[in-house]
Amino acid sequence: MCERSSSGRASAWFALVSPLGQGGMGTVWLAERSDGRFEGRAAVKFLNAGLMGHVIEERFTREGSILARLAHPQIAHLIDAGVSTIGQPYLVLEYVDGQPIDAYCDANRLTIQPRVRLFLEVLAPVAHAHAIWWCIATSSHRTCW
Repeated sequence: MCERSSSGRASAWFALVSPLGQGGMGTVWLAERSDGRFEGRAAVKFLNAGLMGHVIEERFTREGSILARLAHPQIAHLIDAGVSTIGQPYLVLEYVDGQPIDAYCDANRLTIQPRVRLFLEVLAPVAHAHAIWWCIATSSHRTCW
């Protein structure tokens, strides 16, 4: 579970709006730019408080380092990272508005051939990530938009 800071902020630039989802390592929140410089939305991933510990925090930090190195138009880019006022590590990522690939396929009643073509499009960013030696342990139909 994500423990929001008492201010409802992930950083000096983003205010948390609403939860988007929860995975094995963290909870993701929709956030909006709030410093007045310009408007923008982001996805903020917090490390689950129940998982806090040296090994898991190190893995979360490594995830941020890897995301910072990924430059591909089909991969959400890392905007910022840090630790909240209550000591919870977070990653601020580009927000991609969409739906999971399986829900898209079902909603559009795609047959096998269009589903395969769509799946092949997903392989380009996966190949890019693997090219920098990143094993995508969390890839699933829920993380492909």
